[in-house]
Amino acid sequence: MKKVLITGGSGFIGTNLINYISHAFPSAQILSLDIVPPRDSSHAHFYVRCDVNNLSSLSFLVHEYDPSHIFHLAAATGVGDLPLDLFKTNFDGVANLIESVKDLQHLERVVFASSLLVCKVGFIPESFDEYCPSTSYGISKMKGEILVKRSCSSVDWVIVRPISIWGPWNQEPYLQFFQSVLNYFYFNIGNFSSFRSLGFVGNTVYQLCRIATANRDLVSGRIFYLADYNPLSLRVMAQRIASYRSLCSFIPSLPLPFVRFLAIVGDLLQKSGVPFPLSSFRLNNLLVEYIFDLSSLSEICGSLPFSPDQGIQITVDFLRNNHPTPFRTKRGKSSAYDYFRSK
Repeated sequence: MKKVLITGGSGFIGTNLINYISHAFPSAQILSLDIVPPRDSSHAHFYVRCDVNNLSSLSFLVHEYDPSHIFHLAAATGVGDLPLDLFKTNFDGVANLIESVKDLQHLERVVFASSLLVCKVGFIPESFDEYCPSTSYGISKMKGEILVKRSCSSVDWVIVRPISIWGPWNQEPYLQFFQSVLNYFYFNIGNFSSFRSLGFVGNTVYQLCRIATANRDLVSGRIFYLADYNPLSLRVMAQRIASYRSLCSFIPSLPLPFVRFLAIVGDLLQKSGVPFPLSSFRLNNLLVEYIFDLSSLSEICGSLPFSPDQGIQITVDFLRNNHPTPFRTKRGKSSAYDYFRSK
């Protein structure tokens, strides 16, 4: 990769992607476009403010930069019963980028980030043309995918659907998950232990770059789910996180009926504007098991650089060193981004 443009570069995956490319492709130029400043202050020299919903501004910057590779990560996110218009970035922004990349001289590939929520949680489609979103966010991402398929014939494109990605710089929901476990607020739900496809962000950005640079015949015009190849139980993951606590690694269990009651209380509090970590929507997502066939992804990307245990340690170290809420762990201090320097 020579000249990389990342929309949404100040976001969770975008921040990690910039760190990875900086170390894995040290000669590559990077331009990060976003409406908010970088989460990582060291990225300031990559950053230019741009709203992808503004076609003229986006088109000017894209043509002036003339990238070889584009990662379109810019998105509006949200859960619950929200108006579709709040997510216009997910289809208007896609349409604007498609328009902006026409006639670029050196563009090799565009990677568009979509979402597994183009289908409702727990539903695994038989083909990538099958959709059944259950939220406005999912509908907006579906509209974005359809735009790419119908209108992006002039360039080499790939669509990716990240699945439950976690790691440094994440905010919700996995930041809360790690914090609640480390601060002794987490509990298991009865004996329930669902397995699901999850992805450590260090592996995700590695996969994104492998897809961006793969042979055209292998990836062009295709859709890939992104996650670690082996599914993981949240119950097991929580126990591994708890092993970093300084006092006790035991995690209590609460009966499912009582947890459902807490979720209803959370629904009422959230409707009143009071933040609460649990809702019926989030509980239902926790109880659903979903495992995706990632064999096509593994054929492109090969073995991944990080195990779940390595990802958990990196994330715990990051939270301890960077997050304003202090907590104590048993392991030694390290930099969360040492893991990119050897990859």
